[in-house]
Amino acid sequence: MCKRHYAESIILLLSLFVLACCPMPVTSKNLVGIKDGADNHNDYDDKLDPIKPPPATCKPLPVAKGIGKDEFTIVLLPDTQKYTYSESGDLDIYKQQAIWIREHKDQYNIKHVIHLGDITDKNKRNQWEIAQKAHKIIDKAGILQSLVPGNHDYKAKASNTDTYVAYRDKSRFITYFGEEQFIKNPLYSDIYFSMDEQGENSYILLKINNLQFMVMSLEFAPRDSVLEWANREISKHKDYRTIIATHCYIKENGKFSDCEYGDNIKGNGGKNLWKNLAKKHENVFLVVSGHVNGSRLVKNKRKGMNTVFELLTDYQKEIPGNCAGGKPAKIIGGMGWLRTLHFVPRKNKIYVQSHSVIGSCCFNCDENKAGTDGSPNNSAQCFSITYDM
Repeated sequence: MCKRHYAESIILLLSLFVLACCPMPVTSKNLVGIKDGADNHNDYDDKLDPIKPPPATCKPLPVAKGIGKDEFTIVLLPDTQKYTYSESGDLDIYKQQAIWIREHKDQYNIKHVIHLGDITDKNKRNQWEIAQKAHKIIDKAGILQSLVPGNHDYKAKASNTDTYVAYRDKSRFITYFGEEQFIKNPLYSDIYFSMDEQGENSYILLKINNLQFMVMSLEFAPRDSVLEWANREISKHKDYRTIIATHCYIKENGKFSDCEYGDNIKGNGGKNLWKNLAKKHENVFLVVSGHVNGSRLVKNKRKGMNTVFELLTDYQKEIPGNCAGGKPAKIIGGMGWLRTLHFVPRKNKIYVQSHSVIGSCCFNCDENKAGTDGSPNNSAQCFSITYDM
């Protein structure tokens, strides 16, 4: 079957899946999603006809009725690796996610996007180019971003074989999302953005209304030298509320992940990352990660200090049908789901919800779904965090 016909069959499969699990009528009154005709841009990087219907929205989120002046949103973009296969054709889910972020910038007051790693699946140039095009859409919308490399972003073919193995020094992350890309970007001219000497770890300082944030982005299984650098930088910015983003940290059961990935990627797993970094700094309040399919919130309490919220977000195994894998999982694994963290300072609340930008209204394969129907309104996907702001 040619790629075009295969993509068309996948779109039909998606449409049938959406209709089966979304019985309510699709109207502008009961859904908040990609608006009809929202994408009329002539620029190639921006052009895409969104798949209908739009996604359902988590009911408790106050943004559906309009946001207050002090409210803002940070978007988590997890494990996009399956969207970087050229076979995805007209689906182009990565670009769909970027367009969704752009189209909801004002409605949600989106201030930042954090990619949680596994940007690509096999670290190939064409996969990085697909990712880069998607992130340029977010750039053009005037939204700041942070990205981290995941274990798949280090892959390369082993000598004289067709087997892909992870090598710490083989990633193309720096080429496509390294410091030079940010220095050239005028969007960051007035923003403090810094990378370590390895070029795969960075932090950005954000000032949103009267609040100051640091987003510290760390490589997969951070090396000891990286943790030393991160400790120094977080200590220098004690008055910044700090979010640590890394690809691998906790598992779907809430326990720390050891983050071991073959002999070529050595570093610190979740337990050491907690003990040697996050736990030590009073200004750290949130650790976000992907890598392991599922959704989980852990409240890690520290004696005499604030609680650190640890949030796992990864939807890469979400596909239509029976979740058995196969080629559909290869090109659409994730079903376009992303996550929003909506901050409401006057209520000391962070509202967490999940959105599918291609119209999937239920979680079909998430091992940790709390509701029997896999609804995005269940307690694993839709909840609030109380945090003193």
